Amino acid sequence: MNRVRISEEKKAGFRPSSRGEKGFTLMELVITMAVLAVVMGAATSAGVGRKTQFNLSVSQEKTRALISRAKGLALNSLISQGSNICGYGVHITYDKAVIFTDRVGAGTCDGSDRRYTPGEELVGGADQVVLDQGIYYSDVSGGGSPSQVRSSFGGPGYMDVLFAPPDPTTYINAISGVNQRAILGVAYSSQNFRKITVEGTGLISVSSY
Repeated sequence: MNRVRISEEKKAGFRPSSRGEKGFTLMELVITMAVLAVVMGAATSAGVGRKTQFNLSVSQEKTRALISRAKGLALNSLISQGSNICGYGVHITYDKAVIFTDRVGAGTCDGSDRRYTPGEELVGGADQVVLDQGIYYSDVSGGGSPSQVRSSFGGPGYMDVLFAPPDPTTYINAISGVNQRAILGVAYSSQNFRKITVEGTGLISVSSY
C-alpha cells in the first residue's frame, strides 16, 4: 500500500519535504540577515536621534542657566561709587558661552561700551559652557533656521547679552530697550535645534524649533 502511494506521489511531481531536516537554506539565511540589518540600522538611527535630542536639551539648559547666572550676579551686585565693574554678561561665540564682567578703566559706567573685552571673562567651571562636538550656537533673532557658518552672528561673529545693575538693564550687543530681543539657537542642524530668547525686559525663556 505504501509503495503504491509513494509511486503515485512521484508521478504527480511531489517530493519529500525537507522541513524535517535541521538548519536553514541559503535563501532563508540571506533573507534573515537582510531583515536583521534593516532592524539594527533603524534601532541605531533611533538611538543616535535620541542622543542628539538629549545633548541639545542639556546644552540649551546649561546655556539658559549661564545667562540666568549672569543676570543674578548683576541683581545681587552692589556697584559702589568708583567701582570699575559695570555689569555682568555672557559672551557667545560659535561653540562657547562665557560670563564676563563689563568694566571701565577709569571714570563712571556711563563710559562703558557694554560689550565683552578680552580678559573680562570669568574662569570658573560654572561660568562657561563649551558645546559638545557637532552642536553649535547661531543667532536666529531675525527668524529662520540656524546657519552652520561661523559668521552666523553677523559682522562681529558673536553675541553679547549684558545685565547692568541695579534693575538690571539688559543690553543686547550693546543696545538696550524693551523692544530689543536676542534669540539664540542651540543647534545640531538647520532642522534640529533649540531656542533661548532674551527679551529687552530681561525675561529669559526657552523653546524648541
